[in-house]
Amino acid sequence: MKNRNAVKACAIALVAGLGVSVAHADLSTDVFTLNATVDGQSGSFVALIDDGYFDDQGNFYWTLEAAVDIYSDNGLMLATLSNASLIVIADPIISMNFNVQASNQNTIFSVTSGLLSFPEISSPIGRASAGVTVTDLNGDGATLSPDGGYMYASQYNGDYPNGTPFADLLSSPVTAGAFQSGSGSDEYPGGGNFANIGEPIVSMSAAWTFTLSAFDVASGTSTFVVVPTPAGFGLLGMAGLVVLRRRR
Repeated sequence: MKNRNAVKACAIALVAGLGVSVAHADLSTDVFTLNATVDGQSGSFVALIDDGYFDDQGNFYWTLEAAVDIYSDNGLMLATLSNASLIVIADPIISMNFNVQASNQNTIFSVTSGLLSFPEISSPIGRASAGVTVTDLNGDGATLSPDGGYMYASQYNGDYPNGTPFADLLSSPVTAGAFQSGSGSDEYPGGGNFANIGEPIVSMSAAWTFTLSAFDVASGTSTFVVVPTPAGFGLLGMAGLVVLRRRR
């Protein structure tokens, strides 16, 4: 609970620092989805909007209450989701955290957020950051690698993978020696700056896709932030960002 409150406080502080007005999150029903695949067999864990809560400012919080084992339809143990959380600040920010363990074979993971929708931001700027750690548990080293061209994707104007790409991060594998840990991080555009998106946006989502070596553990954390350009703050306030929670 202490860590959860600390993360929540940091997210709210970030919003305050950006000077953005608070709004209610318009979030899809499936807020956090993890899929694990081993040798062609897959299984999933899905957190629903009712598993989390909205605070009195309309921001959404979900935390995994206990570790979950992921099984295929025929009962094959695929992976374990040890910890996970999702914070959605309605102005808008999507922040995800997770900790997973692979099965006795290399395991492909995908971790996706729900779709956050909001009134149109006509002149948006954004930034994204992602960090990972991989730990070897059985003495043969550990590898965390992209399942495709990158591990983390942030998208707008659509639910991943059908949205428009904003930033694809962590394109290189992260490795660790025997009984050791390795880490990597990436951000766009970097240095705490924002990049022009170049077109109006009305929604955003984020996802992780990676392969983890057998028996090993990986954790990830990511944040995707969108705000109006400084000139657009006044117009955004006039628009009255009061959007009620919608369950789709």
